[in-house]
Amino acid sequence: MKASGKVSRMMTVAVLLCSLFFMGSFTQTNAVRMKWTSYVVHQLDGEADVHFVGTIPNGWKIYSKSMTGIDGPLATNFEFDPSDSYELIGDVNESGKASKFYDSQYGFEVSCLEGQVHYIQHIKIKGADDAFMIKAVVNYMLNRTGESLSPDDEDFEITIQ
Repeated sequence: MKASGKVSRMMTVAVLLCSLFFMGSFTQTNAVRMKWTSYVVHQLDGEADVHFVGTIPNGWKIYSKSMTGIDGPLATNFEFDPSDSYELIGDVNESGKASKFYDSQYGFEVSCLEGQVHYIQHIKIKGADDAFMIKAVVNYMLNRTGESLSPDDEDFEITIQ
């Protein structure tokens, strides 16, 4: 009788450990992430440049935003919540140390950036004196030789004064 009680307790512990493992695997996010900051530079005539700066971990690269229209990795993409307080002027400009390489996982050449990347969105401010919030999200993927991480998002809330 003591042996069956011991087996029962061991089975309970094993089931709990397995449950915790599987629950953790469904809620896990990428362990490797970029560090992001943002700031605003006001221009003349009620316009401004919204800057997004991303620091990529050593050995990793971010897929370029110029890789749109291909069936493969997620190109870096910015989405802005609509607002009556500002208007987007043009597209987000991307700069950083660019590189291209053949990615055997996707079977074609990919465009990436590494180190630190800068993205700038020019805006026209519609309200003269009132502070307002720009809400944006960047969707991106990181890769290194032979490995791509699942897509990741970074949310921004930027106050314009």
